[in-house]
Amino acid sequence: MSMKFLKRRKSLDDANVDMTSMLDIVFIMLIFFIVTAIFLDETGLDFTLPGSDSPACSDCGPTIQIYVDSKDHISVDRVRVQLRAVSGRVERLLADKPNANILVMADKDASLDPVVSIKDQMNQAGRNSIVKVIR
Repeated sequence: MSMKFLKRRKSLDDANVDMTSMLDIVFIMLIFFIVTAIFLDETGLDFTLPGSDSPACSDCGPTIQIYVDSKDHISVDRVRVQLRAVSGRVERLLADKPNANILVMADKDASLDPVVSIKDQMNQAGRNSIVKVIR
């Protein structure tokens, strides 16, 4: 009986697993995922006010003005419209003025949600727009 006990004890000691190769694989996978990770380059809106040395937009040619007031009411060339209708209104105005610049102006107390939505609508339509905050 003592011989069986010793044999059994010896087999339990030999059952250790060598973790070195597993750690090597884990570190290689970690390095692989770090190297292949895609880092997003998110762009934001520039809300800095133009200085006195920047050219006035009236010198830029025809302009379509989109204005968001302090109560988040939107007007396109002084005609009040809903947020969802801004893109359609701008497209109709661009039919008359095909090379017009789009100027998005916002009151300093306006929330950024409609301004960002308008900017997104213009980007989806392939139109470049200038965002300006008015004091």
